[in-house]
Amino acid sequence: VTEMILRLVPSVESFRAVLRCVKCWARMRGIYSGVLGYLGGVSWAILVAHVCHLYPNAPLNVLLARFFYLYDDWRWPYHVTLVPIEDHNLGQQVWDPKNPRDAQHVMPIITPAYPSMNSSHNVTPSTFRIMKAEFTRAVRCIGQRDWTSLFLPTTFFRRYKIFVRLHLTAGSAFNLYKWKAYVESKLRVFVLELEGVPQVESARCYPEMFDQPVKKQGKDGPLYGSHVYIGLVLSGGKGKSRGIKGTLDLTHIMYPFMSRLQHHWAGYIPEMQVTSVCVKRMDLPQNILSHGVQKNRVMKRKAMQDATDYNPRPNKHKRNESLQKGNGPRSKNASSQKHHAENR
Repeated sequence: VTEMILRLVPSVESFRAVLRCVKCWARMRGIYSGVLGYLGGVSWAILVAHVCHLYPNAPLNVLLARFFYLYDDWRWPYHVTLVPIEDHNLGQQVWDPKNPRDAQHVMPIITPAYPSMNSSHNVTPSTFRIMKAEFTRAVRCIGQRDWTSLFLPTTFFRRYKIFVRLHLTAGSAFNLYKWKAYVESKLRVFVLELEGVPQVESARCYPEMFDQPVKKQGKDGPLYGSHVYIGLVLSGGKGKSRGIKGTLDLTHIMYPFMSRLQHHWAGYIPEMQVTSVCVKRMDLPQNILSHGVQKNRVMKRKAMQDATDYNPRPNKHKRNESLQKGNGPRSKNASSQKHHAENR
C-alpha cells in the first residue's frame, strides 16, 4: 500500500512534508490511533495523498490548508479513494458500498492496492464526531492564520470532570508490554459499552498509556504498572463530579470487561491484573493534568515550519558579531570617509 501511494502522488517530497505535519497535528490532538477508533498511519497517508493529487502544484502551506478545508466539508460516509475500486474476481473480498456491511462504515478510506479495503473500519460514531470537531477547529485556526494554535496539544484532562482509570499490572516489563497491547485492542469496544449506559452521554479514551514507577512486592518481585484514562460526559450534567456519588453505576460494565480480558486470551498469565475506578479531575496527579503541554515541542516547531515555509530571521547575537567583524552594513560616517579618500 505504501509503495502504491508513493507512486500515485505527484511530488513525494511535498507528500511526506504534509503527512509529517498532519501526523504531528493528529498526535497533538489525541486522534492518532486506529485501534481506538481514530485513524492510523495508512488512513492519514491516503487522505494526504488525495489532497496532493487534487492540487499537484500547490506549495506546502496551501496543501496543508486544503487538507483541513477538504475533509471538514467532506460528505461522509462517501468514501475516499485514490484509484477506482475494481474486483478482479480472484476470490478476494473487495470493499463495496452496496454491501450492507460495508455501507455501515462511518468514515470509509479505501486502500489503493488490491483487494481494496477500508483502512478506517474501526471508526465509531463518537470518534467520528471527535475527529470532525478537530477538522472544524483546524479550519478556524487556519482562517485566522494562527498556525501555533493549530498544533497545540489537546486539553483532554481539563475537558472532562469524570474519568474511568484502568490500572494494568504485570510482573515484568515485557509482560506489561504484551498486556497493554492486548488491553488496548479491546478498549474501543469497552468505550462503546460505556456509551450505552443511560447516564453516560459520551466517552473518550486517551490514546496513550501512562507507565507507573516500579513497585517492590517483597518475595513476589517487582510490580510494573500502567494507567489508562477514559473521559466521561454525563447526560445532562456535562461530566459533573456529583455523578460519582451513587448516580453512576458502571459495575455491570467494568466487571464483565475485566473478566473477558483475563479469561479470553491465550497469552494471559495470572500475574497480569487489571482494576478500574472512577476518579474526579481534581484527584488526578499534576503530571497527568499538564500532560501534552511540553509534548513534541520539536516536532511541532518542525511541522509549523514545513506548513508555512517560514524562514526564521537571523539570530540577533550572530548579527552583532558580523557587524563587529565588518561584514555588516557600513555606517554613514565610514562611507563618507571612504568616498573622501577616493577623491583625494
